Amino acid sequence: MTRQRFSVESEGHCRIVAGGQYRSEIKSMLKRFFVNNFRSLLNVEFRPAGINLLVGPNNAGKTNLCSALRFVGGTSEQALDAAMFGAIGERWNITSFHVPQAKETEFEVENLR
Repeated sequence: MTRQRFSVESEGHCRIVAGGQYRSEIKSMLKRFFVNNFRSLLNVEFRPAGINLLVGPNNAGKTNLCSALRFVGGTSEQALDAAMFGAIGERWNITSFHVPQAKETEFEVENLR
């Protein structure tokens, strides 16, 4: 088990060309994702297992959880502002409206290798 901040790798196999030949490489799988003060999410921990389905009432935070995952994944290939724009379509207004005095947003990622 490895623990990383601001890095998400997709699960499963990917094909990589090496010297003209294909080889399969297993990437790490997301074990735990924690986000605090991101849009409507306050102290949310997500532990995916296999195939996951997010179900809940409107305004429960399902889309915001997916956006947070997209943002953290995007930071591995883009600058922070570009990753944020790609995740939610804007570069501002990312902190929770429930806690207006909070200035920081936290993300934690744990991967299995």
